[in-house]
Amino acid sequence: MNSRNQKILVLFLIVALAGLSLFFMLSDHQNNKKRHELQSRIDQTFVYQVGETEAALNRDLSEPSEYPKLVSQLSALSALSSLTSYADKNMPLNGSLYSLYMALLKPENKQEMANPATLQPLREALKQMHENPVNPEAANKLSELSSRLLNQ
Repeated sequence: MNSRNQKILVLFLIVALAGLSLFFMLSDHQNNKKRHELQSRIDQTFVYQVGETEAALNRDLSEPSEYPKLVSQLSALSALSSLTSYADKNMPLNGSLYSLYMALLKPENKQEMANPATLQPLREALKQMHENPVNPEAANKLSELSSRLLNQ
């Protein structure tokens, strides 16, 4: 192979490598954009679920179908919380929502949820979380409430 052919081959390899590098950079950029969009949708769904759970507390929980709806809303909220970007910023969030969900599964707590002294702090915590999902005070209120309900 003569010198001219070697130079053409090297030039071709350089152009090919530059093209591959550019392709991978653009591909990585697209993946990051898609990942960011997905995370944003998850976060928006979480905030929506907080609002839905908050709304479930305003229904008559003594109705046979309303309490299971509340438990279902809280289950969805608890499951979704670990997928949000808020979970990294508010570590007690996941545990407090799950603990509250577990507390509401106890049959004796169904009656307790009709008590305004129990509902009011829960409403306040969910309202705070709806306004600011990374609010540690809201997670702490949920944690205190779930501890009280679990230890009854």
